[in-house]
Amino acid sequence: MMKRFSAFLFIAFLMAGPLQAQWQWLNPLPEGNEFFDATFIDGSTGWIIGGNGSLLKTTDGGLTWTSQDNILRTTPFLGLSVTFTDAFNGLISMNNGLMLRTSDGGATWDLLPRTAMVLQKVRQAPDGSLWGIGSLGAIARSTDGGLTWTPFSTGLTTVIFDIAFPDASTAVAVCGGGISIRSTDSGQTWTQSSAPIATDFASVSFRSATDGFAIQRPKSLLRTTDGGQSWSDTLFTVNELLQVRFVDEQTGWLVSNSPGSVYKTTNGGQSWNFVAVEQPRRYTFYAIYPSDADNAILLGTGGAIFATSDGGQSWTQRGDAFTRQHLHGVTALSDSSAWVFGVKSAWYTEDRGATWLGSDTISLPGFRSGYALSETRLIGTGTQGQVMLSTDAGQSWSTQVLSAQGQVEEIVFVDDLNGWLTGAHGMLARTTDAGATWIELDAGVNHDFNGIAAVSATEAWTAGDGGVIYHTTDGGQNWSEQTTPITTHLQSIEFVSATEGWAGGQLALLRTTDGGATWTEEKGLAGLDVIYDINFTDPQHGYFMLSRAVARTNDGGSTFYRTDYPSLGLQDLDATASGMLWLAGRFGVMQHYTPAAAVVLQPGLLDFGDVSVDKQHELSFTVFNRGEIDLVFSNVATVGQGFIFVSGDLSPLAPGSSREITIAFAPKDTGTVFGTATVFSNAELGIPFIDLRGNGVPRGTSAFIHAPDTLDFGTLLLGNFDSKYVWLKNRGTQPLLITREVMQGGDSTMFQVTTESTFFFSAGKEDSIQVTFAPLRPGSFSSHLLVHSNDPVEPLYRIPVRGAGITPTVASDGLNFSWVLLDSSKTLDMIVKNVGSAPLHITGWVLAGVNAAEFSFVNQGPVTIEAGDSIAVPVTFSPITEGLKSAEIRITSDDLVNSLFAAPLRGNGTLTSAETPPLAAAMSLAQNYPNPVSLQAGGQTTYRVTLSRETDIALVLYDQLGREMRSLYRGRLSAGTHALRANLAALPAGVYHAVLRMFAVSGESEQTRIATVITD
Repeated sequence: MMKRFSAFLFIAFLMAGPLQAQWQWLNPLPEGNEFFDATFIDGSTGWIIGGNGSLLKTTDGGLTWTSQDNILRTTPFLGLSVTFTDAFNGLISMNNGLMLRTSDGGATWDLLPRTAMVLQKVRQAPDGSLWGIGSLGAIARSTDGGLTWTPFSTGLTTVIFDIAFPDASTAVAVCGGGISIRSTDSGQTWTQSSAPIATDFASVSFRSATDGFAIQRPKSLLRTTDGGQSWSDTLFTVNELLQVRFVDEQTGWLVSNSPGSVYKTTNGGQSWNFVAVEQPRRYTFYAIYPSDADNAILLGTGGAIFATSDGGQSWTQRGDAFTRQHLHGVTALSDSSAWVFGVKSAWYTEDRGATWLGSDTISLPGFRSGYALSETRLIGTGTQGQVMLSTDAGQSWSTQVLSAQGQVEEIVFVDDLNGWLTGAHGMLARTTDAGATWIELDAGVNHDFNGIAAVSATEAWTAGDGGVIYHTTDGGQNWSEQTTPITTHLQSIEFVSATEGWAGGQLALLRTTDGGATWTEEKGLAGLDVIYDINFTDPQHGYFMLSRAVARTNDGGSTFYRTDYPSLGLQDLDATASGMLWLAGRFGVMQHYTPAAAVVLQPGLLDFGDVSVDKQHELSFTVFNRGEIDLVFSNVATVGQGFIFVSGDLSPLAPGSSREITIAFAPKDTGTVFGTATVFSNAELGIPFIDLRGNGVPRGTSAFIHAPDTLDFGTLLLGNFDSKYVWLKNRGTQPLLITREVMQGGDSTMFQVTTESTFFFSAGKEDSIQVTFAPLRPGSFSSHLLVHSNDPVEPLYRIPVRGAGITPTVASDGLNFSWVLLDSSKTLDMIVKNVGSAPLHITGWVLAGVNAAEFSFVNQGPVTIEAGDSIAVPVTFSPITEGLKSAEIRITSDDLVNSLFAAPLRGNGTLTSAETPPLAAAMSLAQNYPNPVSLQAGGQTTYRVTLSRETDIALVLYDQLGREMRSLYRGRLSAGTHALRANLAALPAGVYHAVLRMFAVSGESEQTRIATVITD
């Protein structure tokens, strides 16, 4: 029985989430992240926090939950605690010490500056104060809702895992190494005690002022009867205990890391009884939030939210899902349609996951995963060698059982008929009839194989446990083992050609360029843990699924970019040619990825050091766009007293590009200040902020003063240089030894200082230092002139320096006259633009090309076009003979990159009516993006082609002399818009013409776009 599931039923869950996010939750809803803590401010309003910056809110007592956006939403950080001091003021703490604060009842959340401590959890004391605990013995108290913290000295260097308050004046914290600490004077002094064994504590809770319980890893429940001064073992043991919580003197709960393991006491801890939450037991629970003896919320992995209102006798799972079965396979048929397979499950969507049609009650023995050849032809796989076939979209199935009788791990197809599979106990098989029958193969080994890759009906590779890889070139009749440098398990293998391949597994990514004759470890992927799946859509674009992240490459593996948003427990990934990703995992987790912008900021900390309160010190960080579309800036904001956003180009940033942002520290008072700088943009991935730190020192203590305050070169045309002087004076009473003058930080390569040897600078002396500005590229630049001396107060004296490089840039799309009758003329205006930042001086115009005699134009003579402005040049096409005609207007200017620019002219001469040309316009070629194309960034660009009907096309790149330089695409495309990626690497810098031709019986049509290739 097929069921239809609609995500539109979840409109309450979707509306609060970011609608254009790169990662979109498809199942379960509102999301499938793991959850770690919850709180309520009344009987209706509450919050849940968890992995990847997840934040949920309810306004109906927990019946429904919505996702709330926040600045940490796109990060890999885990929310470990959430608490409210009143209806308006709340605080969230993360595993890395970051905190979010709200003062409007949770409508908005602001990132707080870091403290000197890493406070990972926050608990509220009976007096309303907040206590933060964390790593390296960090413990602090706040009385203003988390805005400021008073740190306490405990003498500990271990992690403090939890804290509880037996009464209004006592705090008890449990730590690593079996140590607990206790304070009875609001944290001013602490006494230590030790548990019977020296393993880490995990959680603590009190049922009265003297009687409390604590969990000690891995499975001990301890008890105190003297308010936490000593602990004894209760002898109640459950593996992987995580949390204990009492809601009153009699009622308490225990949560374990084992699936479905929850226990309850109703007699103050004298006995504990198992609580059945779900059958079968699948979810791992991390925390429980009991509001009274009857009501509690249980939180766990895979988006698990369970609620009880009868003390745990029955539980209701919150949220919605089309399936909660573990999903092990996904096949993307297009950007919009996909099949997903799991335990007893097969589901199909054709609207990007808005609605699903399928079943999670497939009765076939062992049904676990599958593969889709089309919307209706499906191949299912089982746990005991079963391979199933459906030709009616899962309505009915036929089964073949392979003799290996192990779990089928992966199926791949090289075309509509030929496919391969692999699995446990040396299982190998291939099909030549689209899965109707499978021919069993034998590699002569009993290894557990986990992945298979094939490039044809005869050549394939399989990889598995122990780092083994086997290869066949004769359709599986013979297999040869290939040597690898590892012995750990390989989970996935992928080949993009007969020579280029990848294999991934436990702490390893292997690569071959010779068909597997040699395999080497790839070290470029940072943060590597386990690679579960590898998927390439072409030799340049590949995706690697890790335990809780997806890494991608856009240049064939030269560089990798990580996105850390996906949920834990992913099992399979599939990608489309346009870069759309479909991910499936445990507990019915389904996610969909849409290419967008991703922000990376480096370095992660700007440390301004000591700065006088009458000074301003500037430093810069770099913004990288690691995404696939433009990064569009909204704002750069700073938090922390004295930190200021100074400068930075906030125009759109192309994929693969980077830009400098300058922040200043101008302290208002002495002392250390912490802050953050946040880049607000359209990026849905990445960590959009960096930490700031500076130390204010007393004003007027430096012996140096200088003029001007900032050495500003203003604007300078590229290719030129300018020198200026900054005046430095020793206002002290003692001579100073100057040892070095150097440019440092920011864009220091744009500036040069004329240095002198070591010299004495006598008291009262004034002298100048020469600095030269020679911009290498357009943009605003800043750095510092750093003067090293023996000044005891400010030995590194910083002088801000800035300047801007400008250049003219000529641009024109040329003209396409379409169809013009012979012996007639057509005149159009060709627009010539200056898209640069300086006036463009055009000195010459020349008409050239094969058919130049059939075109004419009004020569504009020498002309100046201001930055951002344009002029119109009348051009006339007068065809003499039939057919496609081309020419170009060559423009000579002071554009440093394109001093001789060619604007293309195109037209078709016809004997028929120009109103009904031989081939109706049925296509369009959009300007490639990015343009100009940077060779330094890899030479990648994308053309978007729109067709009104299915047809054959050719996209070819020509140079200005009409020579074919590269065939970008040849083939047949369906109606619609297609993104055609092009690699222009290895081409010399210059101007090229991309010509799109569409072929039909009645003739051909073409359109042209100009691509500019630059070296930087």
